[in-house]
Amino acid sequence: MDELNALAAWMAGEYETSNTPNGERGVTSRLLMIPFGGEGGEQYWLYIEQAASNNLSVPYRQRVYQLRKIGQNLFEAVVYALIHAEAFAIGERVKSRNHILKKLGAGELVERPGCSIIMRKMSGESFAGGTLGEGCPTEIGEALYATSQIVVSEKEIISWDKGFDRSGKQVWGATMGGVVFKKIRSFPL
Repeated sequence: MDELNALAAWMAGEYETSNTPNGERGVTSRLLMIPFGGEGGEQYWLYIEQAASNNLSVPYRQRVYQLRKIGQNLFEAVVYALIHAEAFAIGERVKSRNHILKKLGAGELVERPGCSIIMRKMSGESFAGGTLGEGCPTEIGEALYATSQIVVSEKEIISWDKGFDRSGKQVWGATMGGVVFKKIRSFPL
């Protein structure tokens, strides 16, 4: 299995978390990373959905990642927003995921410039990286830009998203480290 295929396979799945970093209080949530749109090879497409475990039908985050290799041991997840996100919400219909995502195409996607996640294959069994600098704009709360850091391994994803205001002060997101999402099911590529 080549490295891009391994990264995509490790990401593809259903995850849950019940803990936040270092005892911080947070929302118990579910993360879906569902492959769609083809056989892969040079790139993979993943539909991303996060929702509170007690309200799966109303996701608080929906994105699409275009995974591709950009150098030796270097990978990019180009991040897209969905124009009609509600039409693609999976919620509790996980078994119907392929039918729901069948209509998801380029016309439904808007690239989020500055929000790509650059990851490197680490010496162990993981990939790690994040967004670069202050270039990912956000309108969540009082934040003007967001950063994301991620560590992907075969059985979990650690994600640390933070929002910052004009002065560079963090205004949302965990302050003590990333949220650990444990894989409960893999999805085939």
